[in-house]
Amino acid sequence: MSAKRSHQNIQKMTRDFAHKRLTQCIALGLSVSLLWTSGGLAEAALDVPHLAHPAYPPQIELAPPAALGAVVDYFNSTAKDSKRVILIQDLHAHYGVQKNIAGILDFLTAKLSKSRSRLQAAGSRENTAAPSRTWSLEPGAPPLPFLLAVEGAAGPIDSSAMSLFPDAKIKEATADYLMREGELTGAEYFAVVRGLPQALTGVEDLRFYTIHRDLFRQTYRDRSELVKALQAIQSDLLSLRNTVYTRRVKDIQVRSEAYHKGKLSTHTYIDYLASLAADFNLPLQIGYPALARYVSEYRSNGVPALPRDTDTPRLRHNLLDDVAHETAELAFRLMLAHV
Repeated sequence: MSAKRSHQNIQKMTRDFAHKRLTQCIALGLSVSLLWTSGGLAEAALDVPHLAHPAYPPQIELAPPAALGAVVDYFNSTAKDSKRVILIQDLHAHYGVQKNIAGILDFLTAKLSKSRSRLQAAGSRENTAAPSRTWSLEPGAPPLPFLLAVEGAAGPIDSSAMSLFPDAKIKEATADYLMREGELTGAEYFAVVRGLPQALTGVEDLRFYTIHRDLFRQTYRDRSELVKALQAIQSDLLSLRNTVYTRRVKDIQVRSEAYHKGKLSTHTYIDYLASLAADFNLPLQIGYPALARYVSEYRSNGVPALPRDTDTPRLRHNLLDDVAHETAELAFRLMLAHV
């Protein structure tokens, strides 16, 4: 009887404890719900941006997907009311690059439009105008959250002939074909496909543009003749490989061409050049510091540590440039040494 009564007491204490905990949880949930729906907590979250949406630096917030591009440099101004400028590096008449530029503009439109919506929501809570600016393009068309400035033109650019074409499929296919043929840029493709006839603005100064254009035309003939002369010299030099180049020089030339064609990896090519330099007792640390750092970190870590995540974008960019320049210089020097 004593054991049975003890077991019953334990069961009763367990039920009382569970009931008490359940009551506390329900009370806490109701309290939070009442606070939130009363507006105090909800509006406080909206009024404090870092609670509603964490504030990231622009270089992180606006970094495009890796398939489209990457942020290679940035500068965050501390000046009051500074304007944001995003520069997209271009490779003219290259279909893949132009397609990616159009994709980056789509990405930025979505990102900046979302940011503007959050500002407008916060502003409406305070019954004040949100500090946002848009560029309205055509009645009924969604405005862009940025001014799209392009090179090679001055002032507003009218693309109505294609942008307002009624058949969307034909319009997109035509724009894609023209972009593939190098007749349309990624920015123009973006404006056409989105139906934005006044989206583009040329930022050239017409006076300077005309001067540079005329200079280009005046020197074009001489430059063309110079290119032909250099090509002839190159052809003559290539024909001397079989008679002048030593076996080692030929090997360096073959590996160099394979590297520049993408058939040989960077670290394999640099490691090969570093081994040749060691045979000549040529210390990389003296004349080729970027290469020396690359080789040292690759051999110690098993992977090339350039660029480092801790380096600034400008430093990463400069280091990679230095590696490229020093690689070309070292290859040429080694070829001369083996002639």
